Amino acid sequence: MQKTIVLCIKYLAGITGGAERNVVELANHLADTGNKVFIVVYEKSDASPAFVLKPEVTIINARKLHQFHNGPSPVEWAEEQGRRRAYAGDEDAIRWFDDSFEMRLHWGRVILSLEPSLLITFLPHTSTPLLEQLGERLPIIVTNQNTPAVDYFSEKHDTQAFDRYKRLKNLDLARAVHVLIPEFASYFPEHLRERVHAIPNVVHPVNEGKSLFDSSKTIIALGRFDVQKQFDLLIRSMPFVLEKAPNWHLKIFGRGQEEDNLRTLIRRHSLQRSVLLMGRTAKPLDELRKADLFVIPSSYEGWGLTLTEAMSVGLPCIGFQDCSGVNWILRDGETGVLLRERSAETLADGILHLINDSTLARRCGENARAFVRQFSPEKVYAVWDSLIDGVLR
Repeated sequence: MQKTIVLCIKYLAGITGGAERNVVELANHLADTGNKVFIVVYEKSDASPAFVLKPEVTIINARKLHQFHNGPSPVEWAEEQGRRRAYAGDEDAIRWFDDSFEMRLHWGRVILSLEPSLLITFLPHTSTPLLEQLGERLPIIVTNQNTPAVDYFSEKHDTQAFDRYKRLKNLDLARAVHVLIPEFASYFPEHLRERVHAIPNVVHPVNEGKSLFDSSKTIIALGRFDVQKQFDLLIRSMPFVLEKAPNWHLKIFGRGQEEDNLRTLIRRHSLQRSVLLMGRTAKPLDELRKADLFVIPSSYEGWGLTLTEAMSVGLPCIGFQDCSGVNWILRDGETGVLLRERSAETLADGILHLINDSTLARRCGENARAFVRQFSPEKVYAVWDSLIDGVLR
């Protein structure tokens, strides 16, 4: 029997992040397996998704469907009053309900009009309001694309303390909570853990690897130019690398709010000839194949999408032990180097270790390709299909 499955993420247009890629790829898979699939967003932009969406998947921007934008009916307002009743007298709580009500009402109406069998929500700014509005009406799977330490216990997504409380509290209304790595289950309250399911991201197989140290002498990094990604630390490691390996250079692909600061840092250390900010690339695998070493200096990750892409082409990789989403994937001495101390000097030592030991680098690259085969689309989506069937039963 055909199921109607709705995937929700607040912002999708033109964004090249891991969560956005996973929305599109999961939607494509669900359509391929005979389901009626919608992606419902709530954003100002009319731009297309950055990733290729199959024609069988319908994308709907609930913010633009004005036929759903009239005020609440008496029944809807009574339901809203019922939600607020437990927080009477709490000004922060009432402010949260007021600020989110219009969005919840319009977004919820659009979703209900599709008569879904199942709702899958991505990221807290989507999951929290939709659980509030629809959690007692529809089976919902909440997917988490980041470490819960950030998504539920930090101010990254909202500075309001009540919103952070609601992010966690509203998970009680979810039929299942998805995380990327098994260890992330420990962040959730004990009564939720039986509903927490670890399913990794898909890593697409790459038929052609690369020959290490052929001629390029290139260190590569990819990602959003954000403080979290710690590209400043990587840049500050390069004078130590160049002191002993002067013919090597670093390419960083991406864009973001830290770009001006990174360029200033490059000039301060006179690295203009050796460290290049390359902008975004539409073909990351091609760029990875041209490089010799991959570095992911992030302070935290939910998964490390660029890391597994680098591993898929056979690059030896370097990251930090204290980075969630990296320390589970990267195996020290097997698929690359996992550093215990977060400093520019330590990072340079790790890079030089692989530069000076081509046998180790080659072995790490081969092991990396073998390691990520366990995350093939067939294996990962079989687990997703099982979870969805279990929730619907």
